[in-house]
Amino acid sequence: MVITEFQHKPEGASLQSALRDGGWIYQFCPILDRNKNTLLIAARENFEVIAQPALHKDDNARCVKIQFEQFVLIGVYFAQNKKKATLWRYLCELAAETVHERLVIIGDFNTGMEGIDGTGYSCWHDFQELTKLWGEDAWRRTHGDQRDFTWYSHKGKADSRRRHQGFRIDHAFISPALKDDVVTAEFSHEVRDKIPQASDHSALSVWLDLNGNTACKNSDL
Repeated sequence: MVITEFQHKPEGASLQSALRDGGWIYQFCPILDRNKNTLLIAARENFEVIAQPALHKDDNARCVKIQFEQFVLIGVYFAQNKKKATLWRYLCELAAETVHERLVIIGDFNTGMEGIDGTGYSCWHDFQELTKLWGEDAWRRTHGDQRDFTWYSHKGKADSRRRHQGFRIDHAFISPALKDDVVTAEFSHEVRDKIPQASDHSALSVWLDLNGNTACKNSDL
């Protein structure tokens, strides 16, 4: 499980405790600064955190790489606007080098494909480049040309969320070595729509069939 915009505050501690009670006992967070948003990785099986020496220092709290027994997971939480550029460059270079490896990159990309996923993105050409390297993200691969949004802009005076601009910015990219193992990918809008104080993003769940054993990896609460 990858949780973005996580903070080391009482609410964060409560969430970690609830996850442990639910069996997600293996957890990792890259920084302990109470005033910065970061990532929380939670799993039911043990994992190894992998160092990323090529990662830009400004992205250390925004990208975590971990090794499970059968694949590597990279959790991401992108910055806004042009500050995303360094992490995009790192991931595209990594993707080009790992075409034959079993990797999943999942999280809040703050980016989508311009047009079908919303409009006004910076760095959307990097999103397109990752798509060329690894193929479409898991949700797009399993849902074709459908449109769905995981986050809505709160700007403007409209009272209805339907009148706000929607974006699909939460994604899971699966390396070509794992693409045939993707069963499906689905969004859950329940938390976003019913408990907005908990998260303003939809949750993304991805199911992989690893050697006949379906694993579900979640992102973005």
